Amino acid sequence: MAGVGLGYTMQKLLGLSVMYGLNQGLETLVSQAWGAGNRELCGVYLNRGRFLLTLIFIPFTISILHVKQILIALGQHSLSAQYT
Repeated sequence: MAGVGLGYTMQKLLGLSVMYGLNQGLETLVSQAWGAGNRELCGVYLNRGRFLLTLIFIPFTISILHVKQILIALGQHSLSAQYT
């Protein structure tokens, strides 16, 4: 139970909070462009934001998929090694 809680906390802090923060910055820019009446700039901001968020999200996804190999490379012992 503690492992699941710790895993969820790390996911929330490292991955989702970064994405939420970047998305909120994008929301501010789009709102300002909309308020200024510049609809074309809204689309530019949205497309740039989607592209940048995708580029930033890729390393997070790769690190989550390969977390076991990363931890072993950092010197963490494997659980399977303890029980054999």
